[in-house]
Amino acid sequence: MKAASPLGPALAAVQACIDRAADGGPRPAMPEPPAGSPLAELRARFGLSAFELAVITCGAAVELAPGFGRACAAALGDPARQAPTIALCIARLPGARWEAFAPDRPLRRFRLIRLGDGDVLTGRALTLPEPVLHFLVGARARDERLDARLREVARGRPLPPSRRTVAALLDQALRDADPPHVQLVAASPAEARLLFADVAAGQGRSLWELPAWALPDAPEERAELMWACARDARLFGGLLLLDLCAADQAHLRAATELASRAPDPIVVCGPEVVRPEGRRVFSLALPRLSHAESIDLWRQALPAGLDGGGEAAGDRVGERVDVAGL
Repeated sequence: MKAASPLGPALAAVQACIDRAADGGPRPAMPEPPAGSPLAELRARFGLSAFELAVITCGAAVELAPGFGRACAAALGDPARQAPTIALCIARLPGARWEAFAPDRPLRRFRLIRLGDGDVLTGRALTLPEPVLHFLVGARARDERLDARLREVARGRPLPPSRRTVAALLDQALRDADPPHVQLVAASPAEARLLFADVAAGQGRSLWELPAWALPDAPEERAELMWACARDARLFGGLLLLDLCAADQAHLRAATELASRAPDPIVVCGPEVVRPEGRRVFSLALPRLSHAESIDLWRQALPAGLDGGGEAAGDRVGERVDVAGL
């Protein structure tokens, strides 16, 4: 680890804490992370305490600080144990609080740490999931489980004027002080993707589409998927789009449950308004495009050489077809 890295002082501090003998006096203080650094961003995005941030730094030190594994092994009295345990973090890190490891606290709730196997909670080894580690070193790597189920939707062509009005309303709802889930009521996800991708891009985020049919059947797997998605969305600027358009009743119930438990606002498209328990939903029905907007979109979509040119062909198609979307 280069000395110039913003992680360097924090890694050195946690190593000094682990190296300290149990009766070796006051615990070394953790340095304040520089503004805008990955540690400072992590603290802000997940509401972490100074101790929780130190625990995450310990997990990073396992991978990034030479000699840290040996320090853990020496402190634990076992050369095979190269990662800190919960008990070691509580014993050696400043500001230790037992409740930091409760299931409803950010470390475990958002899957910011990974605990090894073991019947005794305090004896379980502590490491970092790959997305958290990559975030701390300035890389982008979403959880592999998400990559198998989500797809990233790129911003498309400029929206027609009437759609820009809808996009502005969606954007405003998501920027509310207490933002709700946001839904476009539509029979097909195609145009909803375009609108939500435009909104996401305007907020400096990426749109991640999750079809309801791709949700795991087992409730425990769905919960893991949801929290991993919530974590990675905060880390890497994702906005989750839950597509209910082709959902059967079982997947619709699973998706509604996910929306009820999601910690952050998500966006939804589907033919009917979802009503997740305990969550507000701001919903809009997509209005039909005007005749002029429909013709303009056909002009853009048709090849220039088709039947006398894209503009002329678009005029002729627009005269015959009443287009409601795309």
